[in-house]
Amino acid sequence: MTLVVRHPDGGFRRFNILTDGHGLEAADGAEKARIEIVDDSEILVSVGSDKYIMPARMKSAAVDNEPG
Repeated sequence: MTLVVRHPDGGFRRFNILTDGHGLEAADGAEKARIEIVDDSEILVSVGSDKYIMPARMKSAAVDNEPG
């Protein structure tokens, strides 16, 4: 799935949404997306000089509740 973020000046950034729990990656261009967790429901995505605060769901670590 691809997410497109449009800028007021007509520019845009495209991101691939990763299904492995690693968030996003830049879909085009030479610069990689850097992701920082802001809080339990937001991430900061930076590509070059562009920065975006985006909603996110954090995956929790699996807990083994089976008796053993």
